[in-house]
Amino acid sequence: MRLSRSARPFLPALSGAALLLLGACSALGGGRDPDGGWVSRRIEDGPPRRDLVRAAQWGLVRGDFPPGETNDHEGSVSSGWDVELAPYTNRGRRSRAVVEYEPLERPGGWEVRVRVEVDVNVEKHRTLDPVAAEWEEKGYDLERAQTVLYQILAQLGDPAAGTRGRR
Repeated sequence: MRLSRSARPFLPALSGAALLLLGACSALGGGRDPDGGWVSRRIEDGPPRRDLVRAAQWGLVRGDFPPGETNDHEGSVSSGWDVELAPYTNRGRRSRAVVEYEPLERPGGWEVRVRVEVDVNVEKHRTLDPVAAEWEEKGYDLERAQTVLYQILAQLGDPAAGTRGRR
């Protein structure tokens, strides 16, 4: 397709507007980045899997998350949703923590990753009704994920957490 000479000066402005529109659409409807929002720590001389899972469960509880579920096959522990409703639109939040662990090449070593997913309530009229809530993905809470990771390390007796642990 050929453009007329009168349309050519507008081509850079149109392409810039198209890029802005594309960026806005991906930011609004793209959801969460599946690889984003993680805080992690390598544990070189770690406990057995059973003790690591228990430390992850306690870390979630001590990070103020409700109990959730454990998936040993995928190597993950997730909390329930921590719901905080508010009387205004886009002010109610819910968050859920996910802990993933996988063994390192060295026996007894683990890679522990934590992320906290955050959703916002976009319901306009019944914002305090948990049944009517409409949740939209907001992103991640890195500070809260760091807190959960710190709680897990404290359970394991990591020197960086300033504890001796219960081995």
